[in-house]
Amino acid sequence: MKNEIVKIGDGNIQISSLGLQFNGDVPEQAIDELLQKFGTVTRGCMFILGDAINYAENKWGDKYEHWIAVTGLEYQTLRNAGWIARKIELSRRRDTLTFEHHKLVARLEPDEQTRWLDLAEREGFSKRRLAKSLLLGRPATDEDMDAGKDKGIENVHPYVNRICGFWGMLKEMGWVKRAGEEKLRAFKRDLQPVVDIYNTLPD
Repeated sequence: MKNEIVKIGDGNIQISSLGLQFNGDVPEQAIDELLQKFGTVTRGCMFILGDAINYAENKWGDKYEHWIAVTGLEYQTLRNAGWIARKIELSRRRDTLTFEHHKLVARLEPDEQTRWLDLAEREGFSKRRLAKSLLLGRPATDEDMDAGKDKGIENVHPYVNRICGFWGMLKEMGWVKRAGEEKLRAFKRDLQPVVDIYNTLPD
């Protein structure tokens, strides 16, 4: 991103990929507008990325190595953005919820996605409360959210389930068949810490 200078009031803001530099007197209203715009873009940027990836892939095929070079982002970030954007159509997305909220419901059927996103938006659910509600199959209460606190270490099952779900998503997308030996070896290396933990435990 090239440096861009935006003149506001008696001052200006210099915008770059590294941040903002304020020069002179920038009015409060201008800062509020800036925060609002960047807040909106931040909440939607993964969907924007995913929609662009899906359009490009439909038109020109799989060019992930090129897109990695263009964006500077990792393969899995681009792949996840595309997959979630494809699963959740524009009409079902909520600009009051984060991308992570949408990610939680991406595997559900469209009607169920709408139901849970509507509930999360209406009740102001955090990502954690929505995740708990999906696990329970009903809106999580305050008691549900407090359950398990101060009762020892966390259970490992949710983390194992996330890895298994991630693996299932890769297979569903066909990545495993297309990845090639080099990418599969890299993926295996990424999983090695889990294997190391398992091997340190007694039989």
